[in-house]
Amino acid sequence: MAVVTGAIIGGVGTIAGVAGSIDAKNKASRNERSAQAKLNKALSERQNVINPYANLSVDTKTAEFEAQQSDQALANSLDAMLQGDMGAGGATAVAQAALASKQNVGQNIRSQEEQNRILEAKGRQIQWEGKETRSVADINRYAGMQQQFAAQKAQAQSDMWSGITSGVMNIGSGISAAYAKES
Repeated sequence: MAVVTGAIIGGVGTIAGVAGSIDAKNKASRNERSAQAKLNKALSERQNVINPYANLSVDTKTAEFEAQQSDQALANSLDAMLQGDMGAGGATAVAQAALASKQNVGQNIRSQEEQNRILEAKGRQIQWEGKETRSVADINRYAGMQQQFAAQKAQAQSDMWSGITSGVMNIGSGISAAYAKES
């Protein structure tokens, strides 16, 4: 009878310890899943920051219009010079004015292109900063929680197996001690 009593006492203690470990493991598993879900949500809700200065166009229509206006004005000047017998000197002046006008149009386009490059670089910086300032704290917090709960779950499972092993050993010791007393 002492053998059975020793086995029962050891078994009850083992079952209680294992049940507590299983409960702790289940709670840690639920917490881990919850933290993982929050982490996934935070990662999926990251804002998509766009570069508002990407793909800016250059206003070539205005440049073309200015070139046409300049050409027309120079043509009118050339006609006036030819009618007034101004000679080759006047034609050279008109040609130089035409060249300067074309250079101004080209410089206007280059200036716009350079300004667009500067704005695009500024936009890339804004875009990068925007992505980095998204809820990094939330992401880090949820990742830390998920890792903490995973560690708690692993510890609870380890405690459960230690409890089972210890309980079996206690039952064996109780039975052994009871047999020793009976002998």
